[in-house]
Amino acid sequence: MFRKIYTNISITLIKQLREVSGSPINDCKKALESTDGNFEMAIQYLKERGLAQAEKKLGNQTKQGVIVAFSNNKVAALAEINCETDFVARTNEFLEFSTNFIKTVVNQEKDFNNSNIDSVLKQSQNQAYFETSIDDKRKQLVGKLQENIVIGNLNAFVASNNSVFGVYQHNCLKNTICGLGGSVVELITEQGLNDVKSQILREGANNLAVTYLGLKPRFLYENQVASDVVDQIRKEVQKEFVSKTPQQQNFILKGKLQNYYSDNVFEHQEYILNEDEPQTIKQYIKKELEDVIKDKVKIGRCLYLTI
Repeated sequence: MFRKIYTNISITLIKQLREVSGSPINDCKKALESTDGNFEMAIQYLKERGLAQAEKKLGNQTKQGVIVAFSNNKVAALAEINCETDFVARTNEFLEFSTNFIKTVVNQEKDFNNSNIDSVLKQSQNQAYFETSIDDKRKQLVGKLQENIVIGNLNAFVASNNSVFGVYQHNCLKNTICGLGGSVVELITEQGLNDVKSQILREGANNLAVTYLGLKPRFLYENQVASDVVDQIRKEVQKEFVSKTPQQQNFILKGKLQNYYSDNVFEHQEYILNEDEPQTIKQYIKKELEDVIKDKVKIGRCLYLTI
């Protein structure tokens, strides 16, 4: 026998279900018809349907999305949330999910990276937005927006007793903390922090986060450059300037290395927020931070992400 479909569904009830669930009108109508007009059962029907659709879309490519950055002064986090199209990436539902995700990660006050994304997604959440787990909400959103949604990258850093974080969000969408690029920069002192030093360093770290995303350096410090890179540049100089004396070659090598450091090493790159007084990152830290707080400052963990 075929089950009779309940069809006497009012437009008002369909609209109410649409407002609560965010699901398409036709899906709401079908949910109410399939549950004989029972509103609570219809909500559960939509959730289960969304989970099933999420499984079907699991393999779909996700090349669009947003970068979301957030810090509560104790923890800084940066994540890439991906979907299939630019249209969905700009919907309020997707931006709301991305914002709640990164804030939930930060509030856990733990270090996270790509190796333990699954543990973050499956953790139970005691809050209104995620209800049960982040992954359940993600799957529901997949069903609602009809696109695969994944956490492409995730990093969360816990500050030490003598470090602060700066974060930068590029091209924010709809006045949210979601954008097309983001960065995190950590600054570490030798002698510890107080409220005044923390405020000065946090402002400096925020400024450096802007510069870090803009320059996208390969290394933080000169001593991080592999010896193989230096050897390769030396060989190129010896080959190109074979007629020069060793002293002349060394002089040329020094210039070539300086150019390489200026292009690839953060401490030697130009601080881009002060056009009136050109200075390197190293000079900025010395003048604007170390000389002000009377303490040594070094750059710690740094990361940038872009869509």
